[in-house]
Amino acid sequence: MYKLLGSSVVEQVTVNHLVAGSSPARAAIFSMEKISKCLENRIEEIVAYYPDYSCEMYKHVFQATEFVFQQSRRLPEQHISSTQLMVEGVVPLAIKKWGMLAFSVFRFWGIETGADVGKIVARLVEFKVLKQDEEDRLEEFHTFQLEELFAHAFKNQKNL
Repeated sequence: MYKLLGSSVVEQVTVNHLVAGSSPARAAIFSMEKISKCLENRIEEIVAYYPDYSCEMYKHVFQATEFVFQQSRRLPEQHISSTQLMVEGVVPLAIKKWGMLAFSVFRFWGIETGADVGKIVARLVEFKVLKQDEEDRLEEFHTFQLEELFAHAFKNQKNL
């Protein structure tokens, strides 16, 4: 249901660099750096307007969106649901980054519930970092209990 924006930006920057004579590999690296800087600037704008969550949490939610697309081999034009974002992205990526401290890191950043993640997604949509379709409902994030999601994810890791 949510999808990444910016693939046209990557294509345009890559085309501009190829026209200027750069190699395709160099153009691709530059385009990713350009997007990273654009994303960083956009997140700083969000935090300046909405200072209740840290830049790191906005970055994490965006990275979790990318993580779901990579893990599921979806194209950026395709959609993911709030459930997919939470269960396949936000929580597993946090565990991958911070291990057993993941939920503590979230709490340190003021993220206690799925509704907090929903607010971050809404702001990423508002600032045109993510795209939302008409049928997407941010209220869906209110149903997620982060502590339970982390506990379930840790339990599943132990069973592997």
